[in-house]
Amino acid sequence: MSRAFRSVIVAGVDTRTTGIARLLIGAVLVELTALALIVMPEQTPVPTTVAEPSPAAMSQISGLPPGATACPPVYADIVTPFNAGARGTPMTSCPFVEQVRRAYSQRQAPLKAAQQMRVASPTTGKWYHLVCAPTSTFVTCSGAVVAVIYLYNT
Repeated sequence: MSRAFRSVIVAGVDTRTTGIARLLIGAVLVELTALALIVMPEQTPVPTTVAEPSPAAMSQISGLPPGATACPPVYADIVTPFNAGARGTPMTSCPFVEQVRRAYSQRQAPLKAAQQMRVASPTTGKWYHLVCAPTSTFVTCSGAVVAVIYLYNT
């Protein structure tokens, strides 16, 4: 056997073939990523001006975890699947809660399973990745840095 041939066969595997396979897999991944960017429409953040609730206005929301603070609705015309939103952490802004509620209402996928979403914050102007998980009465969305959003019906 020549030295060049021995360098191509390693442990019974043709390294030229595996190299080509890796190159093809990489090309497919690039294509899938490009397709996902084309198919997944960008959302334009809608500027909202929502007054943050005062500490006196914060009270426990029936059916939601402790600490959930109701946010005033910006999109009153959105009533399905949820007509209200609440923030689960003080770092989550009410305008962002409403953007998440708006984005969730536009989902075409079945809403009985966890959903991944990309939502723009009108407060920071940045895009954030969230995972929204449904329960029997509300949805909890979390992600970004420390964002927690509850979508529910009043």
